[in-house]
Amino acid sequence: FRLQPSELAKLALIVLTAIPASVAGEYELSQRFGEKTVTLSQRLLRTAEGYLATIESSDGATDRLVMDSERSTLEWRRSFPAEGTEIVAKRSGSTVSLTGRFKNKPVSVVEKIGDLPWFQFQELSYPAILDKRAAEFWTISRRDLKAASFRAELQGSETLEVMGGSVSARRFLLTVKGIPRAVFKSSYWLRSSDGVFLRLEVPPVFGFSGGGAELVGERPVS
Repeated sequence: FRLQPSELAKLALIVLTAIPASVAGEYELSQRFGEKTVTLSQRLLRTAEGYLATIESSDGATDRLVMDSERSTLEWRRSFPAEGTEIVAKRSGSTVSLTGRFKNKPVSVVEKIGDLPWFQFQELSYPAILDKRAAEFWTISRRDLKAASFRAELQGSETLEVMGGSVSARRFLLTVKGIPRAVFKSSYWLRSSDGVFLRLEVPPVFGFSGGGAELVGERPVS
């Protein structure tokens, strides 16, 4: 008796969702890159070992994360039927192994990320670095599955208008290793009280019309 990969994925999700957990947050983000705008519905659960997250996009993609207590990703599963994508990525020490199908083609990739944390959905991991002056981490692009090293640097505090109200926020500068900040940089804001993601602004560069993301909905945690 042998389970197919899709059945194994379903079984793994059943096991994960059976772990005792409490809701840590539910958020809705509006994300725009170029001409495309999507809505991301995020649900974050707290477990004894860390966090579980489910991210559902209005374009049909579903992502599931397993994170440790510091919100560093340990496992990432992505299902995007319209794109022909079903992938699983798992961290083991200093590497991330990624397998499955990406845009209707088989994929098997191993990324070396060293000792740095892996923030697959950065906005869900940012609370871990709210009180740091600077932090570095890796993210795997959902567009081409290539890993990139990011650096976040605290720029200061300011008041931000979000969801019709004024919020005390901390602004960070975000850059990518290997790309001069004069060529590319972006900014993001976190709520000062708890590190919840509020806004991202990505400027235009090399024909890319820019983009960003913003918190547009939040369900209070009881």
